[in-house]
Amino acid sequence: MEAFARLVIRFRWPILAIWLIVVAVLVVTAPFGPAFSEHGNTNPLPSSAPSLQAQQLLAKHFRATQPQAATFTDYVILVDPHGIRSDDEAAAVQIGSDLRGGLSSTGLVDVGSPLHSQDGKALMLVLTWDGTVAGSGQDGHRQAAAIIERVHLPAGATAGYASGSVANDDINRGIDERLPISLALAVVAVILVLAVIFRSVLGVIAPLLSIGIGSAAGMAIIAHAGVHTPLLTASFTPQLVPVVTLGAGTNYSLFLMSRYREELERGIPHRDALVIALTRIGSAISASALTVIVATGVMAFAGLDLFRSVGPNVAVAIAVMLLCGMTFMPALMAVVGPAMWWPAHPERHAGASRLRFWMAAGRLVANRPAVIAVVTVVLLVPFAVLGIRSQITFDFVGILPTGSLSAKGYQALEAHFPETGLDHELLVVSPTAPETELAAALKRVPSVTSVGSPLPGSDGQVIALPFSIATPAGSTASMQAVADVTAQARHALAGGTVLVAGRSAFERDQRSQLGSDLRLIILLASVGIGLILALLIRSVTSPVYLLATIGLSTLSAIGVCQLVYGHLEYTTPIFAFVFLVALGEDFNILLITRLREEVGRLGHGEGTVMAVATTGRTLSGCGLVMAGTFGALLTARISVVQQVALVVAFGVLLDTFLVRPLLVPSIAEMLGRWNWVWPFGPSGRRLDAGKEVVLR
Repeated sequence: MEAFARLVIRFRWPILAIWLIVVAVLVVTAPFGPAFSEHGNTNPLPSSAPSLQAQQLLAKHFRATQPQAATFTDYVILVDPHGIRSDDEAAAVQIGSDLRGGLSSTGLVDVGSPLHSQDGKALMLVLTWDGTVAGSGQDGHRQAAAIIERVHLPAGATAGYASGSVANDDINRGIDERLPISLALAVVAVILVLAVIFRSVLGVIAPLLSIGIGSAAGMAIIAHAGVHTPLLTASFTPQLVPVVTLGAGTNYSLFLMSRYREELERGIPHRDALVIALTRIGSAISASALTVIVATGVMAFAGLDLFRSVGPNVAVAIAVMLLCGMTFMPALMAVVGPAMWWPAHPERHAGASRLRFWMAAGRLVANRPAVIAVVTVVLLVPFAVLGIRSQITFDFVGILPTGSLSAKGYQALEAHFPETGLDHELLVVSPTAPETELAAALKRVPSVTSVGSPLPGSDGQVIALPFSIATPAGSTASMQAVADVTAQARHALAGGTVLVAGRSAFERDQRSQLGSDLRLIILLASVGIGLILALLIRSVTSPVYLLATIGLSTLSAIGVCQLVYGHLEYTTPIFAFVFLVALGEDFNILLITRLREEVGRLGHGEGTVMAVATTGRTLSGCGLVMAGTFGALLTARISVVQQVALVVAFGVLLDTFLVRPLLVPSIAEMLGRWNWVWPFGPSGRRLDAGKEVVLR
């Protein structure tokens, strides 16, 4: 690492020039629009999902006999909480007339007459689209949404549009419209923390410049890869990735600058101090980035497209930020020289006063490690238990932006027209079976309210049987009813293919896939991060409690989110685990590598005190930056974004002020020399009383 550090500093000007030229070319040529705007947020299941297999059978065997399968319907709902009046009916008629006149060439087949709800408080227009016409996709729905929003409604009345395409547009809009605010708040948080820690002008500007270069390069590379390679991208990548890279890039800069300042305070010349800082901290920065890359990269093996796109996108961006933080930032620091610290010059001041608070915290841990560990765990466990028992919802409507046209449409549809299409499923059986036996099997399921007439396929090899469920579509009860119907049908047939198509069947498969993805990601990420920690620290014991403590704080943060929201969106636990485990290990890596260094120099006790003291200010700043950057996402109108932001921000604060300065060093102090068990090869060591002792 020392040779690399000297190389970067020696060729500082060419490195800066290469970065600026390459980033400019990448950004100018990047296809940002096609890479991000053309991707929806429907999170399709893998083709092996039973509900998708059922749809494939329907498309294959019912094409000739069911030409209407090429059409699909959306719903416009006008709601008046005081009851439908004549002016409401006139507004509904006006909407229908405007849609017929304005969408004649976009694939709109029919606009039905207004239908009254049973409670007398809503009117519904059924829109039928030709699925074979390209214009009936996003463009047609967007035009329909614009027409609906232009119609003047009576006082107190609202109109909504239950359309999947419009829902995707509303989600994208809900994300995009708050992006500038979120990023601005995140940047302000970074500036404030850097200003407080370094009290210098370039101490703020230099990290922001490095982060900006790295973020721009990362986003441009993702855009190029999204268009020209199989890499999946998501429409919300431009919001999520910059926030993650802003926090991570600030951490890497803080790690390097803090160690650089520390060496300057020892009286070392600035060029040599920079070499020492990059040499000592480079492996920690690399390992920190690798934990994020591994934790997010393994999401590529998930089944849901949401995870397979977001994870690798973040991994690519962090890899670019690592390269920038290890080359551009130190090269910039070498060019700037001592002016980096103007007007505060660290070489002119002793660092003892700056360490006084964290020195006291370190002595508390060293003197009472068992008490500190027990108290910290007792504080976290109740929230962690709540996190384990949190309620996960798969409600599609719940993630729509509050007050959006699609949210009002789906909410009105479920509230006033619960019998309309959303709660009907279709049993698909191959080969064909006696119809009476199938119908009898379905009627044995208590929540099945009706069974329709069997629909034979065009080739006679498949039969479809419509049925309705009494409970709300997509609810836990409806998903269980789908499972019961499947089981009853299989029992009645004793062979063949039995599948169910419909919303509840789809969401049941989605819940099952989510569970599989969660287990897979946790396993792969834990193993990958554990290996990185073990190789970095040269210990097989320390990674165990480092991962366990991060897991405890993650569950505690999830528990707090459950308290605030009353439920978790189905994607929140995975994103919370990935980001908190990966980003939390950033702090642990800096602490544990410094702990190993100080224990080797001073022994346990004093080494623990010094490790806590020298990393305390830096890691507190990193934690505040990360909490601030993710906390800025709380301004989003999308509930899942808000939840992930809350969990990560709160979890990072727990790591920063409880887990990292108290729990981790107290466990390390109790374990003593057994922190450093490394039985592989003669280079393995454990540290004890300031000496390296070869394990026998």
